[in-house]
Amino acid sequence: MLAAASVGVSLGASADDETWTSIGSGSYRDNFVHTYYFIENYPEVEVEIQESEQTPGRYRVVNPYVNYPDAIGGGVLEGDHYIVIDASDPDHVYIEESNTGYIIGRGQELAIWSKADDYYNNKYGNWEQAEKDNICGTLRDGHITFPKMSLLTYLREYEEPDYEDKIYMSSNPAGMFRVKLPGAPDLDVSLECVGVDEPHENVIYSVTLGESLEKALLAVADGQWSESVAAGIKDGSVKSVEIDKSGQVKFPYTGDGIRTLYVVTYYDGKPNADEYLTHEINVDESEWRKCGTATFFEGIFSSNEVTAWGFDIDPVEITVEVQESTAEPGRIRLVNAYGPGYRYCGADNWDSSSNHYIIINGTDPDRVYIEYCESIGLDYGYGVCEVWSRAGRSIENGEPMEKIDADGTFGKYSDNTFTFPRESLMVRFINVRPDTWYWANLDGRTTLKLAPGQIQGGTGVGTVAADVQGERRIFSLDGTEVMTDSPAPGIYVVVENGRSRKVVVR
Repeated sequence: MLAAASVGVSLGASADDETWTSIGSGSYRDNFVHTYYFIENYPEVEVEIQESEQTPGRYRVVNPYVNYPDAIGGGVLEGDHYIVIDASDPDHVYIEESNTGYIIGRGQELAIWSKADDYYNNKYGNWEQAEKDNICGTLRDGHITFPKMSLLTYLREYEEPDYEDKIYMSSNPAGMFRVKLPGAPDLDVSLECVGVDEPHENVIYSVTLGESLEKALLAVADGQWSESVAAGIKDGSVKSVEIDKSGQVKFPYTGDGIRTLYVVTYYDGKPNADEYLTHEINVDESEWRKCGTATFFEGIFSSNEVTAWGFDIDPVEITVEVQESTAEPGRIRLVNAYGPGYRYCGADNWDSSSNHYIIINGTDPDRVYIEYCESIGLDYGYGVCEVWSRAGRSIENGEPMEKIDADGTFGKYSDNTFTFPRESLMVRFINVRPDTWYWANLDGRTTLKLAPGQIQGGTGVGTVAADVQGERRIFSLDGTEVMTDSPAPGIYVVVENGRSRKVVVR
C-alpha cells in the first residue's frame, strides 16, 4: 500500500503569475481520508471551481474541505487552499501537488498528488508509461475521475514547514474521488439487491438513475462480471429490460449462487457507462437452515500476531447471522461476520461480491474447531485474510484426536456458547507471508453466544431437538424442560419436528 514517489516541481502551466477565474459551483467527493481512516460513506459537497485564464481546462477546487463533513475531528487550517487539476487533455488528467488545508493528524495537513503528474512532468515526459499503468484521470461530461490507487497522499507537517521527508501513500482506494464541474449532468447510478420475494419467484433490485440519464438496459447473469455480457446487452445479443426512471426491477429467481446485475446507461443518445452489482443469493435452506442472529465477540482479526505489531483494531461484539447444516447438526456458519455490521468494515476494504462464511464445527461439543476459511472478506492492505483453527488444521493433516486433545487447541460448546482457547486460532494474510500462518485469539476472548434452542446440535435443548423428531417439547430460556402444555407467562423455546422457535406466553 505504501508507494514512495519522487518529489519534484511540476513542469505544467502553474507559474506564480497564473491567474484564475471562478466558473461557478461544482462538487467534490473525497477518497483520500479513507486511506487513513475507516470511513464508510463518500459525502459530496458543493465547492467553488476556478479555471486558469492562461490554460483552458486547468481547474482548481477552492477550499475543498471547508464544507466537508469532518468525520475525524481534524478541522481546517485558516486561509485559502486549492487542489489544482490539469484536465487540458481530457484523456490524461492529473492533480498537481496540493495542500488541502484539512488537518488529518497532530500538526499534519492532508496533502495530495497524482501518479500521472509525477510520471509525465518528472519521470518520463510523455504519457506512454502512465497509460500502461492505467493511472491517468479523465474528464467526461464534466466529471473528473481517476482509477483506483492512482492518486497519492501524504501528511504534511504544517507545524514544521522545513520538514521535507515525504512518504506517499497510494490512494483513491475505492475509485470514488470525483470533481464535477459546474453544470455537469447527473449520471450517477445506485444499485441494491433488495432480496428474494417470499414465494421465491423473483429477485428484486432497486435501481436509482441520475436525472440526466435517458434510459438504462438491465440484465442478470450467473457468476462474476463478464465483459462479453455487457457487450451483448449493447448489441442486443443478450436479452435485457429497459427502464427510463428509478424504481424496483424484478428478475426470475433461478436458484442460489453468485449473480451479477448489469446496467448499461444512456446519455445524449448513446451508451454512457456500464454499471454492475455482483452479489450472492442465499435463500435455499435445504443444506443450511437459517437460525437467526447471535453475538460474536471478535478476537481473531483484532488479536493476532500480525495486527499486534501496531495495527490497532479494538475487539468488538458483532451481531452476526448464523446458519446450521441440516445434514450435520452442530456444524454452523457465520454469514459475513466481518461485513457491513462490523465496525471496521467499509466499501474500501469489503468484498461484497459474495458471502463470506466462517464455519464452526461443533458436532462434538468438546472438540469444536473452525474449518479452513479462504477469505473473511476484509482487506486492509495486507491482502485476503484467511482464518483457520489449529485443531482444524491438525485434523486436516491427519493427526490423532488424542494428540490434538493433548495440545489443548479444541474449542468447546457449553451453555449455548462457543469458546476457544488462547492462541488456538490462526490467520494468514496473502500480502504478508502467503506461506505463514499466524496465531490469533491471543487473548482468548473469541466467543459466539447463541440463544437456547437456536441450533439443533451441541448440548441442551439442541440435542433433545435432534433426538425427538415429531414430538413437541417446551423449554425455558435456561434450557430446562417445562413439563406442561400451559406454562406460566414468559418466553419459551418450543421444539417440534426437529425445529425450534421462541414463543411468548401472556
